[in-house]
Amino acid sequence: IMTTTEQVIHSFYELKNPEILKKLYAPCPTSRDIHPSHWDLMFSFWPSAIQEMCRKHNTVAISLAQVRKWFQKDGLMPLGLDTIFNQQEYQQKFIHISNFQSKSSSVGGFMWKMVSSSVSWGFSKLTAAETETKAKDGKYIIVDLLKERTEQLEAKLNSIPVNVMLMNEVSTIASQIPTDELNLSLILLQKNGKLCIFETEDHVEGVRQGAKIATDQDRSILQIKHVSSTLDKQQVKLEEEIATCKKKATEMIKDKQKSRALGFIKRKKQLETCLNQKMDISLQLHSLLISIDTAQTNRQVLDAQKAGAGTLAELNNSLADAEEVIASVQYAIDDHNEIDAVINNAHASISDADEAELDKELELMMLEDLDNLSIHSSPAKKDIPLPVISTEKTELKNEDEKKDVIINKQEKVALHAQ
Repeated sequence: IMTTTEQVIHSFYELKNPEILKKLYAPCPTSRDIHPSHWDLMFSFWPSAIQEMCRKHNTVAISLAQVRKWFQKDGLMPLGLDTIFNQQEYQQKFIHISNFQSKSSSVGGFMWKMVSSSVSWGFSKLTAAETETKAKDGKYIIVDLLKERTEQLEAKLNSIPVNVMLMNEVSTIASQIPTDELNLSLILLQKNGKLCIFETEDHVEGVRQGAKIATDQDRSILQIKHVSSTLDKQQVKLEEEIATCKKKATEMIKDKQKSRALGFIKRKKQLETCLNQKMDISLQLHSLLISIDTAQTNRQVLDAQKAGAGTLAELNNSLADAEEVIASVQYAIDDHNEIDAVINNAHASISDADEAELDKELELMMLEDLDNLSIHSSPAKKDIPLPVISTEKTELKNEDEKKDVIINKQEKVALHAQ
């Protein structure tokens, strides 16, 4: 059966070649300029191999000593890991834990604040580190693995319909994450504004989702949940003691020791009374939390309705504004129609004098057309003198005279054609 280390090593094709394996376990060049092919081989294998090993061991923080121990094989010890770690740290793919967190007394021993001047989540630099050749002691955080785990934790927390949680509740939700490394993901979530870590005056630690700062209401809720959780634990302990007293009383009865059996029965009754009291208090606290949650929801609904009403009022303005807008639009339309009418009349209007002149020109064109028709329509007949039609310009006083002239011309044309 292959060990975890052997599974990881054999998953890389390069290690099937003994010569390549030897180069990978040899010291790493301090710069790519010294031996480019060896440098590329080392960095194509070790960062990926370390990440894969961390996945197998469910961790995102490792030390140089631990990695050496993982990859010790057949008496071989990887000698180039110092350079690998330094270069990964320089490219900000590894972050030493001292640069990621520092103890903060303001929130007990749990909370760690970010050292922003030392931490950057930007793109990796491509040049080689020119500083230390020996890696630091202590653990290094693998950035990609931490981000991946933090995203998974965020998804789980978002699936819980509760904003304020005790730290032990968070630990239960993230039970697959080692306790000491859960802090790292919570710090990263806080840095990204996804939640805030806070505590009460009694140093009860908790988490508030979806907020950067915890309010006094959040602290009150956390305190109530802490007391309720404590009562739940006490109830479990009381139930166990009651069961024990009942069992011992039964044994005493079998042994004919009635006085001792009576003592256990009295003890059981006292415990049951205490249990009932704690259960009543616990029920009251749970009801209080439900009432607070309902009040918060109602507050959010009212705020949303208030915001919606304000937005609707801004969009609708007022009735007077609406009437004024409609009147302005109608006024603009009327102006447009008047301007359009003036332009059309200017192009379409023709004076009476112009119309009379056009009629006279039409009359002359009709006479010319009749002359042409008479010439081409009767070539075999003798020439018959046509009546002389005066072409002298005559003024027509009205429309009836115009019609008589046209009818007379048509009769003359018909007579001539015969």
